[in-house]
Amino acid sequence: MKWIIGLLVLLICYSCETNKNDEKELKIKLENLISKSDFNGVILIARDTSLVYSKAVGYSDFENKKAINLNDQFVIGSISKQITAV
Repeated sequence: MKWIIGLLVLLICYSCETNKNDEKELKIKLENLISKSDFNGVILIARDTSLVYSKAVGYSDFENKKAINLNDQFVIGSISKQITAV
């Protein structure tokens, strides 16, 4: 749970004005945060129309040990209903 808070703090800090050095630092911090956690999923960070960071970590199928791909689609079910309601 701590890593989620750390990731959110990093993303909030990144939302401020950044330069190329800040982007490199963000990538390093994200890599460190991911390596220290048991994160399973896809991370994509973009600024305007440019891709800043993308990485797929973990498994899409734990039983068969199938790795997640950046192009995999996720079944979200009814999760978006709450977002639409807000």
